[in-house]
Amino acid sequence: MPSEAVEAEVRRALTRHYEELGHWDAPQAVAAAMSLDGVRDRLAYVTSKVPQEIFSERSAVLISGMGVGGEMLVARERGAGAVYGVEVDPLSFELCRRRFEGLEGLFPRLYDGENLPFEAASFDLVLSGHIIEHTKDPRSYLTELLRVLRPRGWLFLEFPTRFHWRELHTGLPSVEWLPRSVRNGILRLAVTQFSPLEESTKNKCRTIVGTGLKQISTGRVSRWLAHGQHAATLADVVHPVAGVVRCLIRKEEMERGSPAIGRSSS
Repeated sequence: MPSEAVEAEVRRALTRHYEELGHWDAPQAVAAAMSLDGVRDRLAYVTSKVPQEIFSERSAVLISGMGVGGEMLVARERGAGAVYGVEVDPLSFELCRRRFEGLEGLFPRLYDGENLPFEAASFDLVLSGHIIEHTKDPRSYLTELLRVLRPRGWLFLEFPTRFHWRELHTGLPSVEWLPRSVRNGILRLAVTQFSPLEESTKNKCRTIVGTGLKQISTGRVSRWLAHGQHAATLADVVHPVAGVVRCLIRKEEMERGSPAIGRSSS
C-alpha cells in the first residue's frame, strides 16, 4: 500500500481540484475518492461469486474508471496477479502513478473513454463501478468492456438505477425515470433566474445536465446484452444499498454469430 506521506499528498491535490471545480462538498468528495471501504465491499461480493483462480498470480484484471487507484490496490490485495486501470481524467491518472511508485503489478493507463488500449480477450475480470452512467454511449461502453474480456470471463457492473426516488450523485429528488429530453428540460427550468431554488441546488441541477449523466437500469443492461455482438449472460443482480444495482455478467465461450464447433462455416 502507498505510504502515509504519499496518501496525504494525494488528498491535498484532490482537495485543491474539487475546490477549484466549486464542488458543493469538497471534503466529502475527497473522502469518497480515497476510501477503500466501498471497493473492498465490491471485491468481497465478486470474490464470493467467481472461481477462485480469478484472483491468482496468473490472472489479469481491468478496472474501468480507476479514479485515484483504490480499486486497483484492493484487487491486488485480493490476490490478482496483474491489475490494469484506465481513466479519462489526467489528474487522476497522474495521482495513480504517484501512489503506485514502488508497487508491483499495477498498470494505470490514460485513455479516451471510448476505445480501450488492449487486445480482445485480454482479461479474466473487468470491474466497472459507477462509471457507465458517466460515459458518452453506455451501450458502446459495455460492448468495449466485453470485447477485452476473455471467454468465460466475468464483468462486474455497478450503477445507480434510474428508478430510485433520489438522484444519488447529487442527493436531489430524482427525475431520472423520465425520458432524457424531458428530464433535461425540467432541470434547465430549475436553474433559471425565476427559480426559487437555492444556488447550491441549482449547481447540482447544472451538474446533472452539464456532465451528460445517463439513465441506466437493469432492464436496459439486459436488453443490450441480449442484442449485443458479444454473447454474455447476466448471472447475478443484487442491490447493496437502496438505488444501487450490482451485476455480474459472464461472457460466453463463443461469440454471438460464431459457427458451432464441428459445424461447417461454409
